[in-house]
Order: sequence, then structure tokens, then C-alpha cells
Amino acid sequence: MSDAGICPITGECMTDPVIDRCGHSFERTAILRWLLQHGRHTCPVGREPLEIEDLIPNLALRDMLSDREQNRFRLEFSYSPDNYGSIELSMPYTLQVMITNLGKAALTEDVIELLQDSYHEHCSMAVPAIAGMQKTSLMFSVSVRGRRLAQDLPERFQLKYGGMKIGCRTDMTLFTGSVCHRRPKHTRKFNVLVYGLGGAGKSSLICKFASLLSDECRPDVSFAPVGAGDRHVTKRLVRYALPGTNIDIWDTWGFSGENYQDNTLSHIFEGRLPSNWQMSDMIAARCKDLAHGESTKHERRSHAAILVIEYNWLKSMECADSVRAQFRHFTGLAPVIVVNKIDQAAVSWRDPDSGFKLEKLRKEVAEVCQVNPNSVFLNVNYVIETARDPLLDRQALMILDEVVARAARFEAQHGSPTAVLPHDSKTGSETTAYEW
Repeated sequence: MSDAGICPITGECMTDPVIDRCGHSFERTAILRWLLQHGRHTCPVGREPLEIEDLIPNLALRDMLSDREQNRFRLEFSYSPDNYGSIELSMPYTLQVMITNLGKAALTEDVIELLQDSYHEHCSMAVPAIAGMQKTSLMFSVSVRGRRLAQDLPERFQLKYGGMKIGCRTDMTLFTGSVCHRRPKHTRKFNVLVYGLGGAGKSSLICKFASLLSDECRPDVSFAPVGAGDRHVTKRLVRYALPGTNIDIWDTWGFSGENYQDNTLSHIFEGRLPSNWQMSDMIAARCKDLAHGESTKHERRSHAAILVIEYNWLKSMECADSVRAQFRHFTGLAPVIVVNKIDQAAVSWRDPDSGFKLEKLRKEVAEVCQVNPNSVFLNVNYVIETARDPLLDRQALMILDEVVARAARFEAQHGSPTAVLPHDSKTGSETTAYEW
């Protein structure tokens, strides 16, 4: 389908298009859900004020889409890797295309093309004539433009056939091989510590990682408890195994200025604390309990860290100073910085033309945090979305890809830690709830 027939909200072909005062067209149900269920009053494309009464049926576009559907063709596609397993970044893959002739007249011989973009090379293949009401299946190899990274994956790619450009949504799930196939050499899993100020959306970010790795069409917003904001839904140190990977994510209690008074963060980083540790407990008072896990702390030691902050907090010097202060806990382990809720910033983050504004925002965050801009990732978590979003999935893939790369480098630089002999003292009565 040409771009004119694609709803900018759903990324799918429209069947009942409506148009606003600025000339933007949307699928009726999608824009009504945007305005009513989400409580918004702006255009999702141009950000101009928009109310329900501003929408009118786009009859011209509906007639054009109807004629095309009746008289032309339907195109469906799927991927498959050239080697067994998920498609990895920079790896060529096979694109399978099914073309159905919806009209009575035959479609003449033609060429189908995959148009070049930031990730793909231009590819093409001849398409034989297709008789009326018949279909044909084609498979052709897709080449990748050299060494490509997660940020190069387009939200959509374009096929050209029958004189029309057809927008296709990229399935990010198929490109997670760069994350899923990495394995640590000295421990069972990579340990990734997620920390930050309370209410930053740490648990929501973990749910977003789980959604990326899921085969479900709906985002998984229940993988980790979320939604408490500054009420601190996470008060224990909790370990989550990301499905299909060799990664354990450790979720922590958000900083509040009153907690973490007992050098707790350093103990977590070193692997001295177990999963289910009550983070309000003072470590000095629980030494006997912790002695039980001293011999296996190398299995829990952090290989990488994610510092989660919220964009609006950077306007507060107190919060900015608090963020900078956390870096002192991680000698030799520079965290990846994830800036959540950028949809609340004054930028149209979905607009392809907003790249300059987003890059400026990234540099501002890097300057406040005194880090390299390449360590900063802008992010929007799944909150009320009912379907997976390629753009949100790409954000998750970019973050995880960088985190795993850093974890692998950290392990290579520090080698295999020496295991400590087990402590022979009796442990406390509450250690049975811990997961070492």
C-alpha cells in the first residue's frame, strides 16, 4: 500500500479514513481511541490542537483505497533467516512475498523491489504474470548495508510493485539475535543492574524488554510490577530472567534521598545481596544472613548497569546532582543512561523530521550527566498501548544491544572472578526466602 493509505497511528492500511483540519488522515477507530481513551487533544502527527468535531470523512482517499483493493492486488510478506535461529543485525535474510491478484484481469510480468534505506541494500526480483483471482509466492535474498546497528533498523521498509510503493512494518522481534545469542564465558548469565530515582519507570522498562523478546502481538506490561511512581512499587531487590536470553535483570528500589544509606548499591554491584533482599534492611545487621551467599557472589556480580531517569527531572539541579552522584558507585562500570517519558518533552518524537531535536535533547542529557552522548538513550515505555509498536520495540532493542555489548566487554576485561570458600556459620532464619 502506498504511504497515502497508511494510518500514521497504527501503521496499517486504512479502511475508514478521516481527515483533520491540517490535512492528516487517520483510521477512524485509531484517532478516536487516541483522543478519547488516551485523553489527548492534539494531532499525533503535527501536534496542533485537535478535537473530535475537527474530523471529517476522507471520501476521496476511501474511494481510492476501495478501487485499489477491488481492482489490483494484495501483498503479504514474512521473513526467514538465512541460517537457523533469529535474524541478527547485519545478517542477510530471506524475504518471502505473497502477491494475490484481486481482479479478474491478469497482472502482467513485473518487478518487485525492496527500496534502499538506512539498513537495506536495494534488492529486486522478477514477478511472473498472475492470472485473475490467483496468487504467487516469491522468495528473494535481502542484503544488508555493511555493518548495521540496532538504531539503523527502520520502523518500516518499502516494497515497490505495480507502480506503487508499499509500506511494510519491520518486525523487531526477528532481529534480537544480537542479544539472545550472546553468552558470558565465566558465569551462567550476564547480570544487568537497573537503578535510578523513584518513579523513573525502571520496572516499566523491564516489561518493555520482555515485550521485545515475546512472540505475542500485545505488549507484556505485567512482567514486572509497575505503576507506583514515587510510591516505590519495587522495595526488594528482584531478579528477572529475560526469556530466551542469557540475561538476568536486577530491579532495585528507587533512590529517594533517604534510602541506600548503608553502601547498598555497591553490595548489589558486587553480588553480595540475593534476589528478594528487603532493601530497607540495614546490611550491617544482617551479616550472618549474607555470609551464606559469599561463595557465589561472582554469579550475581553486575556486568552492566542501566541508570533510568525521567526527562523532566533534568530541569531540577537537585535531581541532576543526585543523578551525577550515583556514578561514583560504579568504578569501571559506566552505566547506560535511559531517559524515560520523552513523549512528555516538547518534541514530536515520532516525527521523522524530529531527529535533530532528539539529538539535541540527548546531548543536553549527556552534558548534565557528564557522559558521552553515545551512552544516552531516549525512551518511551508501553503504558496503555494494546498492540506492539515497532518504534518502541526498536528503542528496547537499541538499549539491550548496547547493554549486552558492554556486559561482554566488562567480563572480558575483568576475567573470571575468584570464588570465595563457603562460610561455615549458620544463616539467619529469614534466608529461606532469598534466591541465591
